[in-house]
Amino acid sequence: MDPLQTSALNALAPFLALATAATSPRAASDLISQATSASNTYVFAELLQAPNIQSLRNAEPQHGRWLKVLEIFAWGNWAEYQSTPDLPTLNDAQALKLRLLSLLTLARSPSNLTYPALQSAVSLPTSSSLEQLLTTAIYAGLVTAKLNPRQQRVDVASVAPLRDLAPNSVPQLAGILALWEQRCGDVLAGIEGRIAGVKEAAAERARGEAEWENKYLYVLAEAERKSGKREGEVLEAGGEGKKTGRFVGAAGLGIGGR
Repeated sequence: MDPLQTSALNALAPFLALATAATSPRAASDLISQATSASNTYVFAELLQAPNIQSLRNAEPQHGRWLKVLEIFAWGNWAEYQSTPDLPTLNDAQALKLRLLSLLTLARSPSNLTYPALQSAVSLPTSSSLEQLLTTAIYAGLVTAKLNPRQQRVDVASVAPLRDLAPNSVPQLAGILALWEQRCGDVLAGIEGRIAGVKEAAAERARGEAEWENKYLYVLAEAERKSGKREGEVLEAGGEGKKTGRFVGAAGLGIGGR
């Protein structure tokens, strides 16, 4: 498990223990407020599943609305909190945490990583306030990123796996994974095709080189054969000339054969 996930689960553990005793709507809603305000609590699915927390669905609005707040902290974002009416006002620690959690979701899409888009998504008025939030996220290990003030964008290298899965999100996630698997298969097939092409080209080159070498050896052998034949003819012609010369000399001297 990722160390940040382990740390977040450990931070939530005391609130899970307290949830068994939060039998009244007030106690349950107070527990949610404490859990979302605490440092290092970034995952909330287990707390959401606690029976005493789920009982807030049937509680009076002043307490029941805290269940919606907890759901937003688990898998929602700042914009959802802002657009949902009648939710409790967040304290400073909660507002900071929800903005940080929203960054985790936003950072997964490059189109969201411009300064204007991020400022709008988390309701921050200035670039400096956004950079302060991003710096907090980076030092907390929530994202690995570089700020680019000149081009007004954030270059994200990695995002901590700290958001809970929303209900009914598994089929969508399975679809994303299936698409990813298909793309990986296509890339692998392309790589294998290139490897096969390289091997075929190498084999073709080897065949060409072997054919050229065979031709070279054949031409060399033919040249040697013809060279040897010419040398034989010269030697033969030289031998005949010597014989003829001796006969003529003898005839000239009147020393013919007997």
